[in-house]
Amino acid sequence: MADQPDDLARDRQTNRDVWRGIGLALVLHALQIPVAIITGGVSLFFVAVSQLLYELPALIIALVRHRSNVAIGILIGATLSFFVAFGTCAAWFMGMRY
Repeated sequence: MADQPDDLARDRQTNRDVWRGIGLALVLHALQIPVAIITGGVSLFFVAVSQLLYELPALIIALVRHRSNVAIGILIGATLSFFVAFGTCAAWFMGMRY
């Protein structure tokens, strides 16, 4: 019972680090904007491949620095953005069919 405040503080720090990782993943997605401008929007169709160019190094750096909770947040952010991009492209292609 005496270590309950320590557990609460550790849980808050864990949550904060995971949210930092998600935020980092979203900020890194801003790198997609110049790449999309340079390629004329073609890179948006290959978001999964281009996402590896900036998300994978960030993930490796977080793991090397033993920031596993930040790495988890980066994975969550990258996964969410992949699904959003995939759903958007799928809806766009389905709209072209009809």
